[in-house]
Amino acid sequence: MKYISSILLLFVLNTSFAQKPERDYIPSAIRLGVDAFGLLKSGFNSDFKRMEGQVDIDLHHLFFAIDYGYEKNSSSGDNFNYENWGTYYRIGLQANIQPYNVNRNVMFFGFRYAKSNFQDKLEFVNTTNNFGDTPFSFVNDNLSAKWFEINLGMKIKIVDQLYFGYTIRFKFAQSLSGEGQLTPREIPGYGKSDKKSAAGFNYYIAYRFPFRNKSIPIKPKYQPKSTD
Repeated sequence: MKYISSILLLFVLNTSFAQKPERDYIPSAIRLGVDAFGLLKSGFNSDFKRMEGQVDIDLHHLFFAIDYGYEKNSSSGDNFNYENWGTYYRIGLQANIQPYNVNRNVMFFGFRYAKSNFQDKLEFVNTTNNFGDTPFSFVNDNLSAKWFEINLGMKIKIVDQLYFGYTIRFKFAQSLSGEGQLTPREIPGYGKSDKKSAAGFNYYIAYRFPFRNKSIPIKPKYQPKSTD
């Protein structure tokens, strides 16, 4: 996996720095978005809540991006109740592989570092013939996890400066710390804690706020090498 990550990172840098047109690294706009998929899922599933926002800013053919979110998972049965809640963030770079689009549509791949800080709680009742019902409670109040991601996705202009898009995430190298007697079942922003790798999907609605004019680069024409 580390070799795949290195190859993708080199490809991102090559996409940014190897272009023929004039390079303009001064940011020209900030794009703010929300994860519509998480909000929709939260509306249909009472045991799941997620609110996530995203910010990206252009740096030539690269975008510097930050995601920040809150997630809560809960489940219950005849004699137990489990809750898991906390925040997470992702930070990294993504390369636009179609920088010549007149609508400033983005098709990208990139690399992120992510971290979650969260808590969880398990309450259950143990029933025996001799002692009846005995309640138990286990709490982890200082959990953290970190991981890395490879991202693929796009953002398409719908009208004015409104963009719709999605991100497919491959998450790997997850590490967890702070657990006590209770091992958390979920990691906010990641998924099942017993998996060292996972996949994810987000669907974003975003609005682009330009603060200076930035010309769209002209796609360089292919020039075959001379045989002389």
